[in-house]
Amino acid sequence: MKSKEKPRPTFEQFFAQCADSFAFLSEFGFEPAPLPQREFINEFQVRFTNGKLFVINEGINWGYGTDTYFEDSAGVRVPLVLFVPRDQRKVHADPLHGEPPQLFELRTAAQQVSEHCVDLLRGDMKRFYDRAAEWKRMTGRERSHQKRVLP
Repeated sequence: MKSKEKPRPTFEQFFAQCADSFAFLSEFGFEPAPLPQREFINEFQVRFTNGKLFVINEGINWGYGTDTYFEDSAGVRVPLVLFVPRDQRKVHADPLHGEPPQLFELRTAAQQVSEHCVDLLRGDMKRFYDRAAEWKRMTGRERSHQKRVLP
């Protein structure tokens, strides 16, 4: 690692941070879930499910970022940011000393899920499908892996 390069976590550290930060999901019936069986899959991810909804944390940018999103059983995805009120999206905390940015992002995402997504965690999917429609409108495409299967 170059001296000015930010630290990147190992998969074990990423997994441990997900397990620790998202431990509260068990209170809502969520359990760790296996990776889906698809041809192309980012293996640097940790998934939790209650059988109806997945909470997915994916390591991106070669260890420098994360993507946290929700996915229903049909594969429709909605990013966490759409559930956080606009005026609360800016993070006002600092990483712990020496903490890799990716792990800090996981802790922040867990806090946002616990503060802004309790309805989803309890099984109320109305807001999920409202946000999914908005995400589709914003991106101009369906966000479902099942609908993108090539012939």
